[in-house]
Formats: sequence, structure tokens, C-alpha cells
Amino acid sequence: SIWCEAEQDAEVTVEANPDSVTPELLETLAMAGVTRVSLGAQSFDDNELAVLGRPHDAAEAIRAAGWVIDAGLALSLDVMCGLPGQSRRSWRESIVMAVACGAAHVSVYPLQLEDDTPLASAVAAGDLTVPGEDEVAAMLTTASEMLAAEGLLRYEVASYARPGSES
Repeated sequence: SIWCEAEQDAEVTVEANPDSVTPELLETLAMAGVTRVSLGAQSFDDNELAVLGRPHDAAEAIRAAGWVIDAGLALSLDVMCGLPGQSRRSWRESIVMAVACGAAHVSVYPLQLEDDTPLASAVAAGDLTVPGEDEVAAMLTTASEMLAAEGLLRYEVASYARPGSES
């Protein structure tokens, strides 16, 4: 095991997938000094999550977010736009759900297709279609506007937070 001493008011963040957290794990992390958990929800739409090959569904992401808050930890959520089959409506619903889950910090990322992955191959073969650049730009603008209206302000390229919750 590795031991490190952190400043009294240090932020200690752990990144996790919604399917990998449990109330017991979160309690252990809190006792160990973790102050924030960043969940890779990516979307709150089950169809989009399935296309991405994510092992969790929307209900599991919502449940995991609740467990993070119940453990007394700050919640950060990652969401992605530009996903195959994603509509502006489903995108707005994911942003609404990220806020409704109690996230004090939201990271917004456009999908980046990586070479030699099943997803990139499916898009290249025409089996899946991703939104165009203009549509992705509109989704990013929508996220910025919606998050700002809820008090989560942009402070970095992809990061939005309530004042004092910046990472």
C-alpha cells in the first residue's frame, strides 16, 4: 500500500464507473480521505450507453450518483455528446439528469472515435452515424447554457462547476 499525506483541505478525487461503486466502497474511500468522486456516466440514455458498450444503464448511474452524495462526497459527472444516435432532446435530458443527480461539477466531452475500436469501425462501415460537427457544436452550446442556468459555470474548456466546486 502507498501512504501519502495530504493537506488538511486537499481535494482528493477518485474516478469511477457507475457499475464499479458500492456504498461500502464509497464509505471506505471517504474514510481514507477522498473528497470527490467523478463518475463516468457518459449519458443517461440506455440506448446511447448500449451503443458505447458501457456496462451500466441510466438507472445504475443515477443510483451510483446518489450513493456518492449519501457518502458525503462531492459528485462530479462526465457526460458525452456527439454519440451515435444521440438527439438534441436526449442530450438535453442527460444534462438535466446530471444536475438532478446533485452534481456540483460536470465535465462535458464530445465523442472522439479512436482508431481500431469497434465503435470507430462501425461508424466507418456506415453501421452507425454520429452527429456532424455543427450538431456537436450546438450540443456543446446547449450544455453550456443549461448548466449556467443551473449555477454550474464554465471554468475550463470542458468543465462546469458550482462556485467553490472547481476541480
